[in-house]
Amino acid sequence: MWGRVAVAVGVIGAAAAVLAGRAGLGGALPAVIERQAAAGSAGAGGPSAGDLSVDAQLLLVSVDGRDAALQAMQSELDHVGIPYTVVASGALGGTPLSDGSSHGLWSGVIVAGCGSAGVDLAGTSALTSYLSTFHVRSACLFVAADPSYGLASPASVDTRTTPLTLSYTPAGGAVFGWYATSAPVDVAGVPAALATPTDASTTPLLVDGAGHAAVAVRGFPDGRELLLLTFDQTLAAAHSRQLMPGVASWVCRGVFVGEKRAVFGAQADDVFIGTVLHDGTTFRLSGDDLRNAARWQAAARAGAAGSGLTLTLPFNGVEVRDDDPLTQAARDVGAQFAWVSHTFDHHRLTYADYARMTEELTDNDAVMMKYAFGPYDRASLVTPDVSGLMNAQAMHAAADWGIAQVVCDASYTGCNPPVANTGITIPVEPRLLMIPRIPTNLYANVSTPDDWVAMYNGLGAGGAAGPLGYDAMLDRESDALLPHLLAGDMTPWMFHQANLRAYDGTHTLLTDLMDRLLAKYAALRVLPVVTLTMSEVADRMRARNALGPAGLVATIGPGKNITLRATQAITVPVTGARGANAETYGSVVISMVDVPAGGAVTIPLAATAGGGAGAATDGGVGASSGGGGCGCALAADTPRGPALAILLGAALVLAVRRRRTCSGPGGC
Repeated sequence: MWGRVAVAVGVIGAAAAVLAGRAGLGGALPAVIERQAAAGSAGAGGPSAGDLSVDAQLLLVSVDGRDAALQAMQSELDHVGIPYTVVASGALGGTPLSDGSSHGLWSGVIVAGCGSAGVDLAGTSALTSYLSTFHVRSACLFVAADPSYGLASPASVDTRTTPLTLSYTPAGGAVFGWYATSAPVDVAGVPAALATPTDASTTPLLVDGAGHAAVAVRGFPDGRELLLLTFDQTLAAAHSRQLMPGVASWVCRGVFVGEKRAVFGAQADDVFIGTVLHDGTTFRLSGDDLRNAARWQAAARAGAAGSGLTLTLPFNGVEVRDDDPLTQAARDVGAQFAWVSHTFDHHRLTYADYARMTEELTDNDAVMMKYAFGPYDRASLVTPDVSGLMNAQAMHAAADWGIAQVVCDASYTGCNPPVANTGITIPVEPRLLMIPRIPTNLYANVSTPDDWVAMYNGLGAGGAAGPLGYDAMLDRESDALLPHLLAGDMTPWMFHQANLRAYDGTHTLLTDLMDRLLAKYAALRVLPVVTLTMSEVADRMRARNALGPAGLVATIGPGKNITLRATQAITVPVTGARGANAETYGSVVISMVDVPAGGAVTIPLAATAGGGAGAATDGGVGASSGGGGCGCALAADTPRGPALAILLGAALVLAVRRRRTCSGPGGC
């Protein structure tokens, strides 16, 4: 995907083509061809380990172009931002691997299937020589276990009828423990094979109750290390979501371009104005409701999983006044939340002219300037009912006023970028970036469990499950949000002020749902949940979008460092390296590196223990464990905590109380 020198990422969204050929952020096989790169790698008797360097990008090998396992890995790499290129197995022999005896083009190799399930790695001598010479790790996402891979006497299992429950070994806990709890991994819905290691050169990482090795690392006499999974992967499989981050990080030795964070994106629209509810009454948050939300947030932050979460409140200032109890509460506890403009009086912007748009922003901003409720993302906007995004006058006015990003509804095709965690420029106003926002089935016009149950079942949101009770709804809807949190989606989630009503004095629909979500997350992951402002999300998305034009090149080594070069100025997240502004996130070290146009920045690899993620005591390139055992450059043990959206199937018209007179063809 990203290459060196003349190698550049294609434009985001371009259909790329090695293998008809999609690469990680778009673009074909990098222009390593332009470098007259040899098809093979450096042979035996090459340079010493300290002289080696590799480009920080992965080579993904497809078996048939439709590999579900490879799609699962691509989704993980796209969310993190790790560069990669996909090649067909038939083209592997002609794929450049190095451009000389000391510089490799790939920091890791991941194959969709091996052995009878796909590629015969032992028969690809150029690749095996490259992996050995440059001490580059590889992984097979599904291998039909056999002795050549260090797994004997395999027995086929159909997990659609016989699910597997796998437990981490100590070695597996070290590989996956930088992000995963010790909770068992359930494998279901895919073919699998159970096998036992043939000898001590195969180190089990996950085993079933009988001790069969379902995930293992095979060491070879020439120093190669191969991570094997004996069950298939899919995009939808829970086991794939749980294991792909560890597989990718292990292959990369914990050093890669990109970052993985668990981003909590709850936004509760319409704060300070009222909503006509499902039962026809009007509800507006009370001061006690807002204080209750602040107490919930403080309690959630006290838990291991939620330490960095913040509720975001898109607000409409039309009803803010000194003698209003909600206004008073916002002055008291508002500093605990994140605030963003939702326009002054929730006027729909489909037909708003330039002057009306400017007035909406100016009036709402004046409210925040007067009351200073809390942290205010002044350059961001959540438009009422996600309206006006194709209204050129309104968007021009917003950009001229100082707005830089808005949300769009991710349930619409035009709001879905082809690559995760990238934004879309608004066609009518290129200065504005659209951030996809996930709609949920917690509707804007419900505030109590009874209201939500009635509307949810009335709309048939339970699908084949039929009518559901409140607890089952919480379970279903938290399941819908969990994949976004696990994947590292930066996109926010849509809720509304009525969902924060303390229906029994303490509980709210929104916080009940978030409690269920956070509990499920904490059962699986140890990385703390964080909240990014819309500006922070947009900055990261813009940087991802700019990687292709910036011509980024990342090279690990020689030595224990990584060097980044670019033709245009760019900010790049790097995991496993310690720059000037390095941050420890969980047990992971992440640096945001500012690369100047035409310049280069070299930073040292992180000196923390292990190599699962963010750590590189093995020095990254040129390190080998020798022929036997795991040699895993494992992540240090970390404390293990305790452990899309279903879209609304009917048009939902939201009636919002306003004090301004609506005007224009679009009304309010």
